[in-house]
Amino acid sequence: MNKSLMIVSGLLMITLLGAAGYFLADWQDDTSAPQIVSTPVYQSGPFHVAVAVEPESPVVGENQLQVNVQDADGNPVSNARIQAYGEMPAMGAMAAMRAPADLKEVSEGVYAGPLDLEMRGEWPLTLNISKDGIGETRMGFDMATGRPGLALASGGRLLSAERMDSSEQPVNRNIPH
Repeated sequence: MNKSLMIVSGLLMITLLGAAGYFLADWQDDTSAPQIVSTPVYQSGPFHVAVAVEPESPVVGENQLQVNVQDADGNPVSNARIQAYGEMPAMGAMAAMRAPADLKEVSEGVYAGPLDLEMRGEWPLTLNISKDGIGETRMGFDMATGRPGLALASGGRLLSAERMDSSEQPVNRNIPH
């Protein structure tokens, strides 16, 4: 009887430890996420900016937005003020809807957070970026649920179709929540 009790107790401990590990893993930030292979880098005002949304084709509900900001010399810009939002235009009797992104600086010059889109359709994305001593800029991107990628609509010019290299804060596909 003691041997059976020990086996059952051991299995219960293994199960509890496994469950604890599963739930605790969700609370940890993953800063070693894989890099996007090709993310355009834009010059907008005094900044170099790369923007990514996850999933790549935005969905109704929660998406993750990441914005990488550098100065003209390629140095990460910390403590920038970034206002980002998708805005579905008014249609008929329906008023325009705004979906603000709650971006936080997750590493030097890298800002990420959720972007909750309430329904299917076009959600043009606006980014307002400012940093005392450097300047400010406003960019617009075409974005829609079910359509992959973001396309620059206004406020910048393409610097490179390649991603920022790893020493310059890569845009991550797996954006921390």
